[in-house]
Amino acid sequence: MSTFLLDAEVQDAIDRTSFVVLASSFEKIALCQEAKERGFAWHLESTGFLVRIGELNGQAMNALVSWASFDGYRVMFISPASRYSDSAALSRWLDEHCDPVWYQRAAGRRSICEPLTFSNCLSAIREFQKAVGSEEDLLAA
Repeated sequence: MSTFLLDAEVQDAIDRTSFVVLASSFEKIALCQEAKERGFAWHLESTGFLVRIGELNGQAMNALVSWASFDGYRVMFISPASRYSDSAALSRWLDEHCDPVWYQRAAGRRSICEPLTFSNCLSAIREFQKAVGSEEDLLAA
């Protein structure tokens, strides 16, 4: 486990995450627009939190996490937000702190995507809607 503690509010939001997208703030807005064009209702749930994901050569590595809701399903956006970053550290942090619902319910399908594969996230939401209805129903299952 990570030695970096998370604020309870941030961990609660992470625990209620259905899908994760590795994207910058600019990419997040572009992806939200894409979702709107594909018929999804969306809204930003937070402007974001800075979380410490590790250290590299004694320097802190941070990431910005924020959330948007697509047809009521929470999607976490995360991107490096410090001078130093390491994709392996980001992957470890996600493994330790974030277990999105999609992974739990879909027999090992990866629940983390990049902007180029954002359609996987939107497809997952449509599958959720067909299978269980609302995000609250999914989390209760």
